[in-house]
Amino acid sequence: MAALIEALNVAFEVSISRSWLHRRLVAMALTLGIGLLLMASLVFLLASNTAAELITVRLPVLGALGQLSHVVRLLVALTLLLLCARSEFESQAMETNFAGRVLCAGLLGGSLRVLASLSLKICVA
Repeated sequence: MAALIEALNVAFEVSISRSWLHRRLVAMALTLGIGLLLMASLVFLLASNTAAELITVRLPVLGALGQLSHVVRLLVALTLLLLCARSEFESQAMETNFAGRVLCAGLLGGSLRVLASLSLKICVA
C-alpha cells in the first residue's frame, strides 16, 4: 500500500508533507481496511444464498420481489448498453476525449456482463 501511495504521489506530482511514521500508519490502516472489506464480502457472498432462502421462506412476498429485481437489472443493463452505443457513435463522429470513451467502454462491458449473467440464469431456471 505504501508503494501505491508513493506511485500516486509521483504520478500526480504531490509533495510529501507527512512524516514517515504517519505515512506507514496510513498505509497499514488502508491495508487492514481493505483486508477486512474483502473478508466481509466473502462472508456475505457465501452466506447470501442461505439468507435469501431463509428470508423467502419467512416472507414469500420478497421472493417475488427478487424475481422482479432481475427484470429491473435487465432493463437497466439494456438502457446502459443503448446509451453507451449512442455515446460511442457520437464520440467517433466528434472525436471526443479519451476518458469519456474509456468510461463508455467500461459501462458497455458491465452491462454486457449483467446481460450475460441474467440470460444464463433465465436459461438455467
